[in-house]
Amino acid sequence: MSKAIPTDKRRLVTDALARRAYLHDDVRIANGDLTGFECLVASRQGLFAAAHDGRTRRIAWGSFFGIRQHGSELYAFESCDRPAHPTAQGRLVRFDLRDGRIGEPRVLARGLDNNCHQIAIIGGLLCVVDTSNQQILRFTLGGQPVDAKPVPGPVPNGAGDDHYRHVNSIAQVGERIGLLLHNGGAGRDRPSELVWLNADWKETARVVLPGRGCHDIASDAHGQIWHCGSMAGEIINDSGQRHKVSPLMTRGLADGPAGFVVGYSQFGIRSGRDRLMGGVLFLDHQLAVRAEVSLDGAPTDLILLDGG
Repeated sequence: MSKAIPTDKRRLVTDALARRAYLHDDVRIANGDLTGFECLVASRQGLFAAAHDGRTRRIAWGSFFGIRQHGSELYAFESCDRPAHPTAQGRLVRFDLRDGRIGEPRVLARGLDNNCHQIAIIGGLLCVVDTSNQQILRFTLGGQPVDAKPVPGPVPNGAGDDHYRHVNSIAQVGERIGLLLHNGGAGRDRPSELVWLNADWKETARVVLPGRGCHDIASDAHGQIWHCGSMAGEIINDSGQRHKVSPLMTRGLADGPAGFVVGYSQFGIRSGRDRLMGGVLFLDHQLAVRAEVSLDGAPTDLILLDGG
């Protein structure tokens, strides 16, 4: 009978495989078939596809955060080292999507901070939330660097400074660009904020949210803006409504024709989040649970696939 590999040794192996993947521009596809799945979930344990009938599939190995679809292309941010390590082994990856299957992946950009979070495509550019450095990195869709836009507000002096806001989410809603400021960490207990920018990336409004440790910016069919009130296991909207959907942490939110999909997970210290489990909730438009699907990873971000 084979013995289970101790957790510490398993993490050493995982870290070594990730560094090797970075060195060789290797994207570790597990199963590229997305046929019949409704959402794609990024996690520190890989990319997963899920459907409300309970089916799941590991699509790729690795530590992923931001994930977005743009036409027939999927874009993702992957960290090939621990988020807190200053090794700059983050990268942007593009997957071609044809007939429900992922084709040959391509590494678009390398050398990003390991702690980058969400990504978005705004104005024809790929925008990456560089959380630790409080800026938005912009690239062409082919991966060429364009510029960096600082997060509005006082100039930070590092993660221990009061000015550090831990920006984690980005989205375009109409003509506006939204940035979500987590505002917690390092013993702080500040409510999260939503910052609105214009097309010139200038701040036009700042809204204090009725939640802490918030993530995500999602607009529904009625134009309401929703977020995950993560630390309370809620989703909240810009009318001030708060709906507790899980006893666990909520992170990852999307709205589609059938309703919301919300990621949930255990909560733990950042250095141990590659060992946390979680799943996704499929909700109808009245926020009743249609299905709960467990995953072998804690969601960091998610998208509905076209047609989901």
